[in-house]
Amino acid sequence: MSKEKDILVTQIQEQKKHAIEEESLNKRYNDLGAQARLDAFRSRYKETRDKSDHMNRKFEEASKNLKDQLATKGSRGPQPEEAACCRG
Repeated sequence: MSKEKDILVTQIQEQKKHAIEEESLNKRYNDLGAQARLDAFRSRYKETRDKSDHMNRKFEEASKNLKDQLATKGSRGPQPEEAACCRG
């Protein structure tokens, strides 16, 4: 009877150990999946931010060019052709 009890206790301990290892592996696998999702999100966010920064620089550049053009036209005064087209 004692020998059978020892065998059962050993089997129970092995099953508990296996269950703990399996739980640990599942947790690690889930963590890796979460990390992959986070990396993908971070990459998309960085691309969007870079695109936004690029567009902002282009806007600032175009705005500066238009301001310069308006400043030079303002100092010259309206040209007759431009005045005619602006009136309608």
